[in-house]
Amino acid sequence: MDERSRQDLLESAEDIRLAALYLQERLMQGGDEGFLEARQKYRGLVERFHRDHPDAVTERQYKNAMEDLEYFLILVEGTINGYRREPGS
Repeated sequence: MDERSRQDLLESAEDIRLAALYLQERLMQGGDEGFLEARQKYRGLVERFHRDHPDAVTERQYKNAMEDLEYFLILVEGTINGYRREPGS
């Protein structure tokens, strides 16, 4: 992977992490319209992560991440750390 591709992937993963953290409070509160909207946006983030970083997660991890925000954040953090450790980053 060239440096530009790695940087693009790193930025994508960081954007997803920040967006998930932004939604975290609304998801933890639950029970109102804001929760349903946040849940929909969260599922979109998991789908985006799976699409943009297919080598970072298995199908089982993807399905588990759909139901568990903390688990998803761990996957995203691990991916970010992996991109940072690769040569040239």
